[in-house]
Amino acid sequence: MTECGTSGIGGVVAEKVKTLGVTLGSNRKADVDTKCRLANPARVTLCTNCSVTVTTTSVADSGMSRFAAVALLVLLESVCGDPGHRHVVAILQVGNGGQFGDWHPAQYCPEQTYAVGYYIKVEPHQSGGDDTALNGIILICLRSGGGTVYSGVGPWGLSYSAKFCPDAQVMVKFILKVEPYLGGWEDDTAANDVAFMCDYLANRAGAASFIQAEGGGRWGSWSPNWSNTCPEHSGICGITTKIESPQGLGDDTSLNDVKFFCCDD
Repeated sequence: MTECGTSGIGGVVAEKVKTLGVTLGSNRKADVDTKCRLANPARVTLCTNCSVTVTTTSVADSGMSRFAAVALLVLLESVCGDPGHRHVVAILQVGNGGQFGDWHPAQYCPEQTYAVGYYIKVEPHQSGGDDTALNGIILICLRSGGGTVYSGVGPWGLSYSAKFCPDAQVMVKFILKVEPYLGGWEDDTAANDVAFMCDYLANRAGAASFIQAEGGGRWGSWSPNWSNTCPEHSGICGITTKIESPQGLGDDTSLNDVKFFCCDD
């Protein structure tokens, strides 16, 4: 455990994290290495082998408890991935994700690029076989030159055509279509589809646009509420997915849940 070289807010949070002990979704203990940036004690990097940066505003006046709550929430809710130079300001999630699988490392668009489109990998209906539906979500970072990013992807299915935001807009929130756990000898599929809202990076003036890529599965229901929206001046920049590995003779579900990261760099 690396202690912060300051007695400021970051140092208090480091001590608080040290006393908790955190178990990630993979059931392995997190080795929490909290490093303070002395130029800005409100910015702390959490986890070894990853560098998710959490930034809060006006924490000096509100004391340790508010910052500790924010920092620890991100530690518990995020999966270690390396954002490089990305400045993560929010994590988006809905409440109806499936229960099976493990979270895969987060992956991020290149610096100063944001998701402007996406496509999905879906297994078509198997007509009596084992259905898995949604297997992967692939983000497109800019229309040219930004490449694509994805986290864990299941082994089944086909990739369908991409859908893009209108010009100058970026993806800012999402909903997820999930079949709830059926139990017994039923064929579970978990996540089936995902859709997004796009908006302008700097000016959210009520001009949001809905996009839904082709190929989504037929089972389940959409989350009753949209995720939170990326704050102004930020957009979706990264993704982590919860994937159930192949079950052999058991029932496969593949992609169960997803979280998206918002950046403002």
